[in-house]
Amino acid sequence: MCRFLAALVLAACAPPDPRTPASTTIDGLTLVHRVTLDDGTIASAALADDGRIVAFARPNIIAVFDSTGTHHTTLGRTGSGPGEFRMLTWAAPGGGDSVWAFDFQLRRLSLFVGDAFADSWRIEGAATPNAIARLGSGEVLVVDPFMPMPARRGGLSVDTVGLLALRPPATTPQPLARIPWYTRYQDGASVALVTQPLGPTASVVARESTVVVAFGDRPEIMEYSAAGALLRRVALALPLRAVSEAEVAWARRRAERPSTLGGVSELLKTVPLPTTVPAIAGLLMDREELWVRTFQVSDSVPTMWYAFREGRAAHDSLLVPAGAQLLAVRAPLVLLKVTAESGEEAVALYRRSPRAP
Repeated sequence: MCRFLAALVLAACAPPDPRTPASTTIDGLTLVHRVTLDDGTIASAALADDGRIVAFARPNIIAVFDSTGTHHTTLGRTGSGPGEFRMLTWAAPGGGDSVWAFDFQLRRLSLFVGDAFADSWRIEGAATPNAIARLGSGEVLVVDPFMPMPARRGGLSVDTVGLLALRPPATTPQPLARIPWYTRYQDGASVALVTQPLGPTASVVARESTVVVAFGDRPEIMEYSAAGALLRRVALALPLRAVSEAEVAWARRRAERPSTLGGVSELLKTVPLPTTVPAIAGLLMDREELWVRTFQVSDSVPTMWYAFREGRAAHDSLLVPAGAQLLAVRAPLVLLKVTAESGEEAVALYRRSPRAP
């Protein structure tokens, strides 16, 4: 569950304190168990095939829970030594009881096995790499640069973003593809200036041996082989959403404020704003089933996810309640990050009700 331009968020974090309240049903989802941290500062989480939950939290710890929701171990801490992190931005379960993690500031990929640190590799030969996913064959997917600068101003322009693959113990990732960036601002169909003014958000998920990429400004996916060949482009039938007056007003106000970061103000003044959003805001993979999220204006409204297999038409959908974020799908289970009215965050595992035939 992977974003190119996911914001890096840092805050204090305490050791995990799992709780298992009574089961409840919400919008067709029945709670199996949930886990929380004392101060509720969860960044994200992943669900392993064996039911483990790997949650990485702010700042710089990884909490691992078993299939019953019981806290198993806590990995990492703030620092620069082995098994420590300065800016933890990605963590995911590996085979067996292993966990992979990436430190953006140290440019370091780390491997934990069980309760212990096992090894690490500093990524070389890339400007600002960020790990985002892992292929079944063992390669770790990396994007470089982490944040593109779409406008040509003051030498900050980056026209393409590299999709790379790193296979430890190698330390230099191998290129898979170069993805155009700046050209996606050249037509009025782009929604990026309203929703992501620093660049069209791209989402990446890994199948067993291929990589699926979707940009946030059009309803299509691109699938690459592990060798970097573009295998196919598929247009997805997603519903359109009208760009609201509030979003347009935000963009206009943004254009009036001086900005040199990526030339955002200049872009907002010169590129036509869209009127509808035929866009993809996130991807998840459930084995060979691709789940696609449409754009969400704010956390105060529900979000809709659609499931696709090989065809272009969605065969399933899931409405995620306001204040919740879908992190993983392993049918019939779904993993959500939920926020209570008090502000407390939790990772909750739900079972979906059977769908009517």
